[in-house]
Amino acid sequence: MRRFLIITVLAALTSLTLTAQGFASPPTDLLQSMSLAPAENGEPSRARIQTDLAWTGFYLGPTHGRETPETREAILAFQRSIGNTATGRLSEQAREILRDRATATQRDYRFVRRNVEWLGVVMDTPMGFFGPATLDQDTTRNEIEFDALAHPSGASLRLWIPEFRGSMNPQQLMNGYTDAIRDAYDDVELIVSRHFGSSFFIAFEVNGIRVTRVGEVKNGQWRIAEFALDSDYYWTMRPLMARMIRSLDLFAGPGLSQRERTARRARGDFPGNEQMPDWFNTMIANGSGSLVSRRGHILTNHHVIEGCGRLTVNGNPAILVGADARLDLAVIRAEAFANRRPIRFREDNPQLGEAVAVMGYPVFQFSRALNYTTGTVSSNVGLYGDRTRVQITAPIQPGNSGGPVLDGSGRQVAVVVAKASSKLQVDVNVENIGWVIRGQQAVSFLRRYGVNPIVETNAPAPQLPDAETVDGWRSLIMRIECHKL
Repeated sequence: MRRFLIITVLAALTSLTLTAQGFASPPTDLLQSMSLAPAENGEPSRARIQTDLAWTGFYLGPTHGRETPETREAILAFQRSIGNTATGRLSEQAREILRDRATATQRDYRFVRRNVEWLGVVMDTPMGFFGPATLDQDTTRNEIEFDALAHPSGASLRLWIPEFRGSMNPQQLMNGYTDAIRDAYDDVELIVSRHFGSSFFIAFEVNGIRVTRVGEVKNGQWRIAEFALDSDYYWTMRPLMARMIRSLDLFAGPGLSQRERTARRARGDFPGNEQMPDWFNTMIANGSGSLVSRRGHILTNHHVIEGCGRLTVNGNPAILVGADARLDLAVIRAEAFANRRPIRFREDNPQLGEAVAVMGYPVFQFSRALNYTTGTVSSNVGLYGDRTRVQITAPIQPGNSGGPVLDGSGRQVAVVVAKASSKLQVDVNVENIGWVIRGQQAVSFLRRYGVNPIVETNAPAPQLPDAETVDGWRSLIMRIECHKL
C-alpha cells in the first residue's frame, strides 16, 4: 500500500523586497483556495464538523463549511457507527463524541511546535507520524546533502534550501514553477495556481502524486513549503496537512547561511547527528557478519569491506585478517568480541526445499535494528549454475551482505552475498531470488587464515524454531561498519 507525505521547505534569496503576512497566520484567501478554511458562503461550525469527520476517517472532502451531499453522507455514517438514528443532523451528544474522537486522534499524532533553526522555520510537526529530522540522503548521487533535511517515517517529510537567482514577484515565481512543471513532465495536471500579495499557492498532480506548494517572500528572501501526497490518500491526509500549514511560520527566524551550514556539517553539528555515536556519524556503508571464533573473528563479504579505510563491528574497532574477491568472502577481527561463544557451521550443504533464515542489518541507517527473514532453498546452485552458491527465497536487502543463512538449529549453512538486481527482476520478471555462498566454501576460506570454526555433522532441523530461540541467536550476528578513515 502506497502512502506518503513529503513536506519540503525551501528558501532562496532574491533582490525583491515585499512585506509578507507570514504563514503563522495564513491569509484567509490562501486557506480558502486550498479548501482548508470556511469559504465566504461557508459556515465555520460546519467546517469544524467536516474537519472532525475527516480526522476520524468518515469524510474525504474539503473543509469549506458548505453543506454538500458528501458531508451529509459522512454524518449519516458517523451516526450509524455510534448507534444513533441516521438523520444527517448531529445531536449535541453525538457532536461531543465526534469532537472527543477527533481530538484523541490528533493527540496520538503528538504534534510538537518545532523550531527548525537550520532553516528558520517553525511548524507543528506530528512526531507520532514522523521521526526526528536528519540530513537527507541524495539517492541519485549517493551523497549526504547538508542543505536538505528529512524526517524518516513510513511517510517522509523533507526540507531543503535551493539557490534561486534573479528577482521574481509571487506571480512570476508561480508562473515559472508552472512552466518548469509542464516542461519536466509529459502527463501533468495543473489543479490550481493563485497568488496573494506576497504569497502564492500552486497544486498539481503528476505520476499519481498530488503536490501542493505555498510560498511567500520577506525582505528579499523566498521561502516555500511543499506537500506531496500519494493521490489515493490526498483527502485522507488533508487534516494532517491542514494542521501543519496553519501552524507554518516560514519566517520565524533567519535560518543558517549556506556557509554556516557547511561549517556545522564539517564539525558534525547538524540535525540528526546530536545523539548518535561517532562510529555512526562516520559510517559510509554497512554490512552484516557472523562471529566465527572465540578470538573475535567475524565472517563477512569481501565487497562489504572493500575500499574501507577503517572498520568497526557494532561500533568497536576491527582489523582485516584476509579476503578473497573471487569467493566474495572476508574475515575480520574485533577484540571486543573475543571469548564469546561463536556460531556453529553445518558440515553438509543446505538441501533443496529446506527452510532457512537470514539474519543481519539491512539498510541500517533507516531500520536501526537486527532483521530476521525466512524462506527456503529454491535451487542447489547459484547464478548461471555456480556450484559455490545456492539460491534462496528469504528476502535480503542491502546491508544483509555477509550475514549468515541459518538452518532450524541455528547453524550457519551459507553466507548472504547477492540478490537479483532491479534490472534483472524487470528484464526477466523474477522475484524472491537471493544467492548465498555455501557454508563449505566459507569454512575452507576461514581455515586458510588460521580460523577453525565449529563444524557439526548433525542432520538439519525439520523446521525453523520459535521466537525465543531466534532471540538467542542475536549475539552471533554482527554489524560491519565501513568508514573512509
